[in-house]
Amino acid sequence: MSLKLLPKAKMTESTLLITSHHKQDAFLDLLKERFLAVHVGKTLSNLDLNIMADNTGENISSKNKTFCELTAFYWAWKNTTSDYIGFMHYRRLFSTKNFILQKALMRMKYNFHYLRSTFVEFDINLCLKNSIELSNLADIKESIKGLELFVQNDLRNYDIVLPKKFYSKYLNVEQQYRLYHNHDDLNLLMDLVKAKYPDIGVHIKDTLKKNELYTYNMFIMKRDLFNDYCEKLFDILFEMEKMIVLQNKNDYQKRIFGFLSERFFNLYIKHINKNNTLRITELETIFLKEPNI
Repeated sequence: MSLKLLPKAKMTESTLLITSHHKQDAFLDLLKERFLAVHVGKTLSNLDLNIMADNTGENISSKNKTFCELTAFYWAWKNTTSDYIGFMHYRRLFSTKNFILQKALMRMKYNFHYLRSTFVEFDINLCLKNSIELSNLADIKESIKGLELFVQNDLRNYDIVLPKKFYSKYLNVEQQYRLYHNHDDLNLLMDLVKAKYPDIGVHIKDTLKKNELYTYNMFIMKRDLFNDYCEKLFDILFEMEKMIVLQNKNDYQKRIFGFLSERFFNLYIKHINKNNTLRITELETIFLKEPNI
């Protein structure tokens, strides 16, 4: 799909909701009907998903193996102009449903594992998940319809829409990163933030010591906030890119800039809302689970 064929937003003309894709799956046809589905890393892929690609216009599609869904961020930043812009994934979407029963079951499971971790076998990774699994197509369509109504009727009451936070029982943000990734990379990110944007850097200690985090690189934002976020995010990550030796990392750890961007995003939100002046709401996240066949 060429840039000239960029469709209007599937929600409203002033709101563009993007889903990032890298492969064909059971839900692609549905999502490309409702949102702007973007093939991330298209420059590196031989697949033809018949959707918009992130290698059109001004882009960093070739960086997808290290920047992950951020190649869609960059593409949208440089090539779209909607008043609001949002990002979701091929398997994670925002939802306005409450999922009272599912959340109660998740809480019960969490409490069980907490007791087991306390008295039987300690589990340092104990966490309260922030995604509801859905595999039934009718339920997924109903959830998408609710999101459509939210965008049409309520979105303009907010500056930013965020997912519910991920909560870890025993690990704070810094400890969690150290456990799964290279801690030196996180230190470098924070050093660059303090050097380039000291007004954001003042929030580092508070953010890293918390046990909760906005994850998935999902949000809906007003355009001016998105532009400002991208300007700062890519300024820092492009500088980091010059300083990090990727050859020493396996394929998973090479997704470094996707991982680090989640931590920077939390800093950025803390910074822009330091005076509690922004209108922010949080929505549930659904995980699209392909049915067993």
